[in-house]
Amino acid sequence: MEKKLPKNRTVAEDNSLLHRAGEIMSGIGTQMMDVKDKVAEAVSTEFKVVKKAVEKRLAKSKKAATARSKKPTKKKATTKKPARSKPVKKTASETKRPANKFQRKAKKAAKKSASNRLKK
Repeated sequence: MEKKLPKNRTVAEDNSLLHRAGEIMSGIGTQMMDVKDKVAEAVSTEFKVVKKAVEKRLAKSKKAATARSKKPTKKKATTKKPARSKPVKKTASETKRPANKFQRKAKKAAKKSASNRLKK
């Protein structure tokens, strides 16, 4: 089974075309490898710089932390506070709320008017 080529092309020209395409592809591949190496190198140098900076910062913060912890702390004088008395429990009649909203409002108004009388 032979390849059928157009009359104006020969087998040698077809092979040379593929040969050129292969050379172009290999050239692109080598350029990509060079760029990859340059990028990797640049990233590694930047990584080293950042790593050193972080280590310096950590060293400074550790120094500051140890310097702060070496200072003696002053003890505060404690004063005794009297114990709180237990709250008085309300009886059931005191804790009950009025049955409805109007009764509560009336009770509140009565309280308010009583306190106003005492102020005068």
